[in-house]
Amino acid sequence: MKVNIQEILDLIKYCLFTPDEKPCFPKKIDSEFLSTVFKFSKAHDVAHIVGLSLKKLGLLSDDEISEKFNKEIDIAMYRYLQISAAFSEIKTVLEDEKIPYIPLKGAVLRNYYPQPFLRTSSDIDILIKKDDIKKAENVFTKKYKYKVVIIGNSHDVSFMTPGGVHLELHFRLIEQMPKAEKILENIWDIAEKDGESLYCYRMPNEYFLFYHITHMARHFIYGGIGIKPVIDLYFIDKMGVDTDKAEKILKEAGLLTFTKEIKHLFDVWWNGAEQTELSKQIHRYILLSGTYGNFENYSVASQIVNGGKFKTLLKKIFLPYNDLKTFYPVLVKYPILTPLYQIRRWFRIFFFGRKSAKSKFISAKNVTDDQTVMFKKFLNSLELKIGK
Repeated sequence: MKVNIQEILDLIKYCLFTPDEKPCFPKKIDSEFLSTVFKFSKAHDVAHIVGLSLKKLGLLSDDEISEKFNKEIDIAMYRYLQISAAFSEIKTVLEDEKIPYIPLKGAVLRNYYPQPFLRTSSDIDILIKKDDIKKAENVFTKKYKYKVVIIGNSHDVSFMTPGGVHLELHFRLIEQMPKAEKILENIWDIAEKDGESLYCYRMPNEYFLFYHITHMARHFIYGGIGIKPVIDLYFIDKMGVDTDKAEKILKEAGLLTFTKEIKHLFDVWWNGAEQTELSKQIHRYILLSGTYGNFENYSVASQIVNGGKFKTLLKKIFLPYNDLKTFYPVLVKYPILTPLYQIRRWFRIFFFGRKSAKSKFISAKNVTDDQTVMFKKFLNSLELKIGK
């Protein structure tokens, strides 16, 4: 059954923005309708939000699809409790070790949602100073038995807690966006103490918004974004942002047009604003992207950055050193071993990652010149720069 996307957006609005205004549905709500709604909302990691609205409206029963929605609500609650417990432990460790830190993304934003479990996260993101990375790594792995998942990365060290929660300790906030990098590289100079904690800091609200936008823009270019980051903008505004200060920073980084267009789309979706041709394009792009974007969008962006299909495919086969050392940290100390680890990577892909590699190869192979031209034009209309 074809579902009007606005009906799903209205369910999100009812749960998050206007709990006293019940949405109206012109058609009969049946299992086929709910199945289509579930599939879409699940792809954007908002099935728990949509499900909660349906539950409040009395539109869930004891059938199979209703059970799926109820399960997503339970999972979101469990994820929140699991992440909340891990976050509390991580903060205690950093405080005890006298390591300054800045919570990022969902760790901050969920406090502004109607209920914190509604802002789901797949991990915990925290910024610490680069000089403290080795100290933090030692204490988390040796004393608390965290497992290092990725080290040698150019912006963070990734851990898994004994309870299965993913932690990313960032020492750099953004990449592949030089103007934004320059603005954020001195974030510690303007960070503010958060409450009575001696070591917990927070970004000024304008910079929290700016970081959120840079993160959105980067994902928007390299694969796409889903609905959640657009929803987040509403709650960032609730934090209290000085619009003039924020726009000045965004303009300096070349992100003001993108920000205004995304905010206009928010108003189209939830405040009844008029569509424009550009907002229609953004609307389609976001809704087709899903939570984490997709291979097709990534392939188009990669070919623009790398200068064509052949160079992109060549780069996939012979991974550049800076990317290869992310997977094999030993190369940081011994770069001479790069050819051997290139071969090791090929064997790993052949035996364990053929399906994923094949999907990426096919996606890259199928990109047309028209697609790259249209995508460049689309990004230009938003004044987004691709590549370095």
